[in-house]
Amino acid sequence: MCKHNNGSKIHLSIKKNERLKSRKSINLLFSESKQIKKFPIKLLWTEQKLNTTTNLQITFSVPKRKFKLAVDRNRIKRQMKEAYRLNCKELKTTLDERNYQIICMIIFIDKYKPTYKALEIAIQKALTQLNQELNS
Repeated sequence: MCKHNNGSKIHLSIKKNERLKSRKSINLLFSESKQIKKFPIKLLWTEQKLNTTTNLQITFSVPKRKFKLAVDRNRIKRQMKEAYRLNCKELKTTLDERNYQIICMIIFIDKYKPTYKALEIAIQKALTQLNQELNS
C-alpha cells in the first residue's frame, strides 16, 4: 500500500477478482489457448465468459523443475506481477472497449534467473502483441 499526500491509500497490486484460480480455467488454457512467446516468457490466453466484473483474469507460473528453491520461484513471480501491473493499462482499455473477457497465464520459460528489466521488456512486448491480436 502507498499513501498519497492527503492520506488516502492506493492499492498497488493485482485485484482479487483479476486473479485466475479456477482449475477448470487453467486446464482450459493448457488445452485450447493461443500463445505468444517473447523470451523469457510465454503468454497463454483464451476468451472465456467470466463470472466476475473484470474483463481479464491472470495467473503467473515458474516451473519447479527449473527452479528448485521456492525463494527463486517467488521472486520471479513477484517481478512478473510487477511488470504486468505497470504495463496492463492499454490491454484493459481494449478489453473494455471491445467487451471481451479473457483469461491469461504468463509462464517463465528460461532456466536462468532473469533481470527485472528483461522480464519487463518481454511482458511489455507480449501484452502489446495480445492487444494487437484483440484489435484485429
